[in-house]
Formats: sequence, structure tokens, C-alpha cells
Amino acid sequence: MPRAVLIYFVLIDKKILPGCIFTRRVNMDITKLCMLMSIVLTTLMCKADCQFFYLNPQSVTVTEGSNVRLTCGSVYLTTCIAYQFSWQRKLNQHSNIEQISVCSRLKLNFAGRSGIVVEQDGQRYHLQINNVQRDDSGTYWCNMTETSRQHSSETALLTVVPLLPKYKPSCNIYPSRPRVGETVSLECTLSERDPLSLLTWFESTSSGLIQIEDKTEINPGETYAVERELTESDNMKEFICVAGPQLNGPNCSITPLQIPTTVSISPSHLTLLEHQNATFTCDLKSTPE
Repeated sequence: MPRAVLIYFVLIDKKILPGCIFTRRVNMDITKLCMLMSIVLTTLMCKADCQFFYLNPQSVTVTEGSNVRLTCGSVYLTTCIAYQFSWQRKLNQHSNIEQISVCSRLKLNFAGRSGIVVEQDGQRYHLQINNVQRDDSGTYWCNMTETSRQHSSETALLTVVPLLPKYKPSCNIYPSRPRVGETVSLECTLSERDPLSLLTWFESTSSGLIQIEDKTEINPGETYAVERELTESDNMKEFICVAGPQLNGPNCSITPLQIPTTVSISPSHLTLLEHQNATFTCDLKSTPE
């Protein structure tokens, strides 16, 4: 009985993939040979598709305010006629894909921001971000469009680390000499020499620091204040303001309620004859009792 094998091609997800159809019953060797041919053809076609970019952008971690340069390379990067190149990004898993550029032009939503530049250098395509900000953190890649097909480079993760404060903030309280039951304002001022930073108020307890308010971003030289009604349990209690996201960052402290412990002895003086007994009373007053 004659045997025939037909190798066919199908379009799946915009890619042409090979397969096999047997028009007669064939033995196992023929079956294995056909499947092997399909795998080889698929691999070669995928390899050709993946090699549209010979240079992929690299992931990088930088400090806020730095300059970043991402680069991809393709032998097809000659003119912007047959193939259109673009830089794209996705800031997080819930955000939409943003197209940054088309060829050497920035898209309108990026054109108004100074410090972003795209340029072509031979077969290389660069994205330059000057004065990078934390909002620029995300995934970046190159995209190439030819008629109805698109090809993408590997992705690069850009991580922007915020600048950390270096200088000690200043702590103040208003009113300056409060009493039990009064509401005071605990004020923490960020140094003018520091960047935009988080400020957080804590109260010191026997079990450690307890955060009393949410962290708040403050501009250099500005003040973050929280209000608190003082109770007897706040006497001699230290309140600490920390600058930055880390607990060991620059900090200042203040103790708003300082009611000292008093000791009195009565009587204050006593005159007795020899061999008489003297009785004194010691009275201790502290807050809280």
C-alpha cells in the first residue's frame, strides 16, 4: 500500500507553524520522522522571529534623579518606512501599555516632559530618561511593526530607588508646656537640605516603637504635625519623628509631658527630748500613680 505524508502549515497567533497529516497508514518510523521535521521547522521559524532584535534592553536599578539609557538593536533598524520602531512601557500589572515613541518622535503625552529623548544610532535604538523619577519604574521594551505583524524585544525592568534623607529633622510641640488633658500639636520639620521624604511619628513604649499616624510625604523645609490629647500615661513618654522609609533613618524626639515625681516628708521638723520616739511620714506623688 502506498504511503503519503503531507506537511502543512497553520497560522496560530500570527505565526505560521508546521504539522503533519498522513494520507495512509504509516509505520511508527515515518510518524516519528514527520513529527521531528515539524519540531525542527518550528524551532527554525521561532528562532528567526526572535532574532529581529540582536540587542535587548537591560534591567537596571538607579537612584531617583539619575539618568537612564536603554538600548535595543535590530538589523532591520534602517529607516522608518518598511519597519516602524517604538519604545513601550508598562508601569505595573494593572496599568495599560504606554507607547513612548514612534521612530525618532516622542508621543504627545511624553513630548511635554523634558529629559526624555529617543534617538537612532545605526542599528541601535536608544531611550534616554534624564532626571528619572519613581513614577518611571516599570517594564520597558522595543517594538517593531511590519505591515500587520509585530515583534518585541525582551523586556527590561527599570527600578527607581527614592533618595533617602540624610539630615536630622527638627521636633517641636505646641503649646510648649502642656498639662494632662490638653491637646498638643507634635510638629516635625524636614531639613531643607533633604529631598521629598516620608515623615512618621512614633511613641516609645516598653515593647518598642508604635506608629501613631500614617506616613506622610513632606517637601524640604515643610512641617508634618499630628495632634494628641495628653493623658497621665503620656508623662515622661518620648515621641519620635523618623525621616525616610526606614526605622533607622534620621530622627528627632520630644517629651511633651514632664511632670516630675515629688517626695515630701512630714513633719518637716520636730523637737523631742532625749529617748522620745520620732515618727516621720514619707509621701510619694507620681504621674501616673
